[in-house]
Amino acid sequence: MKVDQEKAQNEIEAKKRDEALVDKFMANSKKENEVCLEKWRVEQSKKLMTEYRRAKEEFFKKKKGEEIARAQQTREAAVPQKTEDDKREARLKKLAQREENLEHKIEKRGKHTVLCSHLLNQILEVVEVQFLKEIKCNNFH
Repeated sequence: MKVDQEKAQNEIEAKKRDEALVDKFMANSKKENEVCLEKWRVEQSKKLMTEYRRAKEEFFKKKKGEEIARAQQTREAAVPQKTEDDKREARLKKLAQREENLEHKIEKRGKHTVLCSHLLNQILEVVEVQFLKEIKCNNFH
């Protein structure tokens, strides 16, 4: 009987050890499942962040493209007006330059006229003096 009791006791202890081992495996399995679940969540988060970043980049790329297209259209629309304005401005500059050149030429001619008239007067005086000398010399001979 004692042997039976010992056997029963050993069986009970073995069963407890088996149950403890099963519980331990179950706990480890739960932890592994939790770790796997956490890894899955991290991977999903990474995927979502990557998709969000890609969508954000596409959005800003599209927005930038639209802004560039609008700016190009604005520039193209402004080109004819700017061209006309540039032509008008060029004509006005050319006219102002011609007027300035004309004023400069008139001023220069005025200075030359004064200088030449002074020089001509001196030449005429010299000629007159020479002519008078010749007349005097011819009268005496």
